[in-house]
Amino acid sequence: MTPTQVKEFVDYRDAFMMAFRRLQVENKEFSDPEIDLPELLAVFEKHEKEVLNEKLDVFSRSFTSNEEAIPAFFKELNGRASIKVKNNETSCLLRAMAYSTFFNNEYAEAFGLLLKNQLIDLTFTAGICANVVFDGNAESINSLNKEIVDTVTRISSHTAKWVNESLIASWPSAHNQILKEQIMRNAGKPGYVGKRSLEISAVIVVPILLRTGLPNYSYKLFIAKGVEPEYELYFEGIDNHCSLKKGSFDFDTVIGRIHRGSASQTSRHRSFGLINDYSELKNKIWSEMNTLDDLPTLPLIAEKLKKKIGKKFITENKFHCWAIVREYASILYGPHPAINSWTKYYDVIDSVTIRTLNYTSTTHDGDKFQFVFFA
Repeated sequence: MTPTQVKEFVDYRDAFMMAFRRLQVENKEFSDPEIDLPELLAVFEKHEKEVLNEKLDVFSRSFTSNEEAIPAFFKELNGRASIKVKNNETSCLLRAMAYSTFFNNEYAEAFGLLLKNQLIDLTFTAGICANVVFDGNAESINSLNKEIVDTVTRISSHTAKWVNESLIASWPSAHNQILKEQIMRNAGKPGYVGKRSLEISAVIVVPILLRTGLPNYSYKLFIAKGVEPEYELYFEGIDNHCSLKKGSFDFDTVIGRIHRGSASQTSRHRSFGLINDYSELKNKIWSEMNTLDDLPTLPLIAEKLKKKIGKKFITENKFHCWAIVREYASILYGPHPAINSWTKYYDVIDSVTIRTLNYTSTTHDGDKFQFVFFA
């Protein structure tokens, strides 16, 4: 499985969530996509994404609950003639498992354990059968046993490789979608979420992210709300560690991740180095911003700052990404005060995993800048 294939399904899931919001349901509650994933997978294999945006009859009906509306929605979709060309990919059991569990590593681990036990039982049973069929003929028994062991080994190796690659490929598309859905869960309409609701969404989403994709990663989040042209966001980071998603239900979000191996002594030394790096960055930003804050765009400001700083600070061994927010008149929500609670997942100094610096322009009508650095 490739990141492109993951993104295709994630985009389909996102279209489903937006279609769900069009259903007229009394006292509507946000649909839990995990409940509907098997049905969504069936629709995904049959229809192109555009069918979810059509004027379906179900959108003009009224329902008393999600339990009534969602089955009606899928029933109408499944009643339509297929408009998607089928291929061998959609019949893959492993792919169906990855999609239907949305790249949940706990399910993947449980599946691997179940498969392991079944293959052991299969090998044991085959050995007994070989002994009976060949009436104790050692040469024939050994030949069949070798064939079975070779087959079982191929099954085990292929499954382990495929599952691991699917979990790798889930970053960052699946993770960004999970965060977006948590924001949608607390939003009446795009962009309208209170700061407290965002904090709750962020706290809820972290355990879900921990179960998504490769295990043994911890996550930190940045969520910003703004209306252009009163608001501008600049982002730069290492793809394997950080991801920016713009316009996520009218919010801009950054997800940063770090492997839990950061608890090692080597990473502790890196953490202390980051304290010194951040101190140097902070001093340089403070000294230079009064000559840069009147530049028209954040990319220009960022490039000037990087030249002034004079050395790379976004690397594997230093900060993994940084973001700059320029706020003219919009409300900024992030990073949340609750973000410190996420640093407990890192066995390093709390203040290192995410750093923020606020600066208010003294020469450009008091524009507010926020610099965010992710370890």
